[in-house]
Amino acid sequence: MEASPGGGAVVTAHFAISAVGAFVRPKADVGISGASSFRGKVLRPSSWDDDYDLTGKRVGIIGTGASAVQIDPSIAPQVEQLTVFQRTPVWVLPKPDFQVPRALHRVLAIPGCSRCCTAVRWWSSTSLCAPSSAYREPSCTR
Repeated sequence: MEASPGGGAVVTAHFAISAVGAFVRPKADVGISGASSFRGKVLRPSSWDDDYDLTGKRVGIIGTGASAVQIDPSIAPQVEQLTVFQRTPVWVLPKPDFQVPRALHRVLAIPGCSRCCTAVRWWSSTSLCAPSSAYREPSCTR
């Protein structure tokens, strides 16, 4: 299979995996008591109505997944009020963004060094801040 994601690049692969999850067939029943009596507009990421004007509206976002973290900041400036309802808490750690020094680039270019750093990072994230350790050290998850 060949696909062109844009920018002139062509990706060639033996397998293509569609990992769109809920976008395949969104749930008709969202599992929220009283949802069927809601009379406002319901928008779903998989069938977003770009023509619907959210300006000045009171909007509730249900969920804190990948779609929500993209939708929330993009609509926040235009809505009157944005309320996010979190169904299931997720484990989130800070993601530090920093400029990687040239010296570190050179170190990581040494064969095996990058792999070793990845292994240490994986071990520390799964061992030190795993869900089981959150009970012993709750501040780890904040």
